[in-house]
Amino acid sequence: VEDYVELGQPIGSKTILERHDVNVSPATIRNEMKLLESKNLIEKTHSSSGRKPSEAGFRLYANRLL
Repeated sequence: VEDYVELGQPIGSKTILERHDVNVSPATIRNEMKLLESKNLIEKTHSSSGRKPSEAGFRLYANRLL
């Protein structure tokens, strides 16, 4: 959510790897993103784009801030 808000564009595995200190492969990030998508927490805007938070994803993020 924070990367999406800051950058104003869908976020892909490459962006996550570049911006965060994670020790996993791009494939692992994509698999996790697919899981979040299956739970309707993120969504694709185009078949070849990254993903953005869904309304439910934003709501969950906001609730955890409180």
